[in-house]
Amino acid sequence: MSRMRAASDGLLRVLHGARVAARPVAAQMLSLEPAILDAAIKFALGWLQAQPLRTETPLSTTTASLETIPAGTYNVDPAHSNVGFEVRHMGIATVRGAFRKFQGTIDAAGDAPVLEGSVEVASIDTNDPQRDAHLAAPDFFDAESHPQITFRSAAAEPAEGSQIRLRGEITIKGITQPLELTGVVAEGGTDPWGNERIGLELSGTIDRREFDLKWNQTLPNGNLLVANEVKLLLSVSAVKAA
Repeated sequence: MSRMRAASDGLLRVLHGARVAARPVAAQMLSLEPAILDAAIKFALGWLQAQPLRTETPLSTTTASLETIPAGTYNVDPAHSNVGFEVRHMGIATVRGAFRKFQGTIDAAGDAPVLEGSVEVASIDTNDPQRDAHLAAPDFFDAESHPQITFRSAAAEPAEGSQIRLRGEITIKGITQPLELTGVVAEGGTDPWGNERIGLELSGTIDRREFDLKWNQTLPNGNLLVANEVKLLLSVSAVKAA
């Protein structure tokens, strides 16, 4: 929009200059009275100023529905996907992290797609090595005894608007609990290498205490050092198997 505005302003300046510089020449060439030429230029300027500026339409994220996912089995592409989480710290700020090693599939061969995957607990990354080591220790995930977190959806259905809802089970630290994820199916397509892709953007919440992740400290103001509610964030780009 700024480029269009600059172009329009530049054209107006040229036309304004033309009123002064080109009037005698144009009048002589066309045998027009200067007053007539001046009136014509004023008319042109007024017309230009009255025209609406065209604006560039930004690219938008297009969503699809469960029914539009082409049948087949899709493998999650770790290089273009992310498995992350968010949790409040001291009630002040949100700490974000991710698991850097994971795998998964989307089975769209049946009536509803089935998402299944696992993450390597030891790959947890919160941008603080000391905190990551504590999270992998027995106080939290106990990665040595429980090296993986797994999830498998059992049902998929449309939700509000263009969203979808996946219901399944997640297993953390050897404890399995139901989990509901909501989000959108991204419009699929073919990548530059000829691979057919689909995408999912999903989120859900868990109470970490239900998975024996109970370590915490109560602060003098009554807030907890680490919130019990954890938001899970999943962004998936999956490639159709040959």
